[in-house]
Amino acid sequence: MTKADRWALLALHSAHGRALLAMARGMAMLTGALIVAAILYFVDTRMFPVIEHWTLQTATRSGDTVTLAGHMYKGRACEHLSTYIVALPENRLHPRKTIYRIDPNEISGGQMPKGHYEWGPWSMDLPAAVLTGGQWRGFEVLGLHRCHAFWTHETIYGRGPVEMLP
Repeated sequence: MTKADRWALLALHSAHGRALLAMARGMAMLTGALIVAAILYFVDTRMFPVIEHWTLQTATRSGDTVTLAGHMYKGRACEHLSTYIVALPENRLHPRKTIYRIDPNEISGGQMPKGHYEWGPWSMDLPAAVLTGGQWRGFEVLGLHRCHAFWTHETIYGRGPVEMLP
């Protein structure tokens, strides 16, 4: 047995050594639990989206007001928290700009079960910079849903270039 081995055994059999070993075991368990939770979150949100097919059918414009409508397929019966329409900046490092927020009570049906649905019309005033392109490359429609108590789902319903808007 080497001198280092003797010091290691002495450290493990002391009160401080046992406390450090218990702390290391606890950190290993916590790290393992966080890794499992991250994997479950990824599988739940990416492999089982709430909205599976979202299609923009009509987009009309009157001044700065744009009205959107379409259809979608809801693949999971989850509680709808809200829907956002955001402008995507040309520079991908800049933050998205929320254009419009749709509350659950604005949507007919509220907490809809699984199935095919028509959505809209959603009328919103868009900033002129979004309508003309400029610093914005497109838009995204995002939804927040709660399927269980662990986390909320942010689902990208659909996205499109600014040219898609009338």
